[in-house]
Amino acid sequence: MEDSIVVLEHVKKYFDIRDSDGKKGTLRAVDDVSFAIKKGETFGLVGESGCGKSTLGKTLLNLSPITDGTIHIEGKDVSQLKGRSEKVQFGSKVQLVFQDPSACLNPRNKIGTILAEPFKIHFKKTMNKQEMEQKIDELLTMVGLAPEYKHRYPHEMSGGQKQRIGIARALALNPDIIICDEPVSALDVSIQAQVINLLEELQEKLDLTYLFISHDLGVVYHMCDRIAVMYLGNIVELADKKALYEETLHPYTQALISAAPSIDQVKKERIVLKGDVPSPSDPPKGCKFHTRCPYTMDICKKEKPLLEEVKDNHYVACHLCKQRN
Repeated sequence: MEDSIVVLEHVKKYFDIRDSDGKKGTLRAVDDVSFAIKKGETFGLVGESGCGKSTLGKTLLNLSPITDGTIHIEGKDVSQLKGRSEKVQFGSKVQLVFQDPSACLNPRNKIGTILAEPFKIHFKKTMNKQEMEQKIDELLTMVGLAPEYKHRYPHEMSGGQKQRIGIARALALNPDIIICDEPVSALDVSIQAQVINLLEELQEKLDLTYLFISHDLGVVYHMCDRIAVMYLGNIVELADKKALYEETLHPYTQALISAAPSIDQVKKERIVLKGDVPSPSDPPKGCKFHTRCPYTMDICKKEKPLLEEVKDNHYVACHLCKQRN
């Protein structure tokens, strides 16, 4: 896609593991994922815990080297970055907002010291102390906090205020892309709304691109332009948010949406999936969802469905869905 700022092609991330008996195995955390994110959009990634969402986010940050496939960000192959200078430059373009605002801030440092770290790493020789203080004040103001907060320690702030500090730190180097990994799941509902509104305001003001990782379908529906649904390391459905909710195709997506609090006045019948999620170290053959799917056919047990477009910009990995459409 010519207007895409992030392009993933057949990305795999496997981990070597050992079981309780010491036998070696492979955990397929991300297993052949492809999608693209357009500049300026908010791309949602949803799924159950353990499906590989956060691992995929780490591969985009180059924190966890991929096993196979390619990731291009602004035309550059992330896996081919060499030397400290290239990696530092890449780090200024892609930043992360963490899930737990308390765990990601050093409790021994004041907020001003925490926010100064990116500038010390990237602009140590070109930015003096006065300029750094000015940038810190600007960042705090940008996220809705008074400059005086730079003299506080993290424990003197609420959860919402700490998450604002995390967002400010992510914005310090003027990134183009921000990966939001469950950025509001640790906050009270009323504070969630404030942080979501802040993220939307910043995106419009700074022309940011978001990868928004979450298990909360209500938040994802509100925030995102397009949504990808992930199951056991694979994307099973990808579409514009309206199409995903109103014309849901994949049985797993249907079950997820039915379990979420209703986003409208229509009460949807709850779909209860039977069985447990299989282990990513020993996934089922064929379609990974066939052990829990109420519509399983013989082909589902033998052949893995590919993610293909079945309607305009609506992609699904399901043998039954492709037959129907």
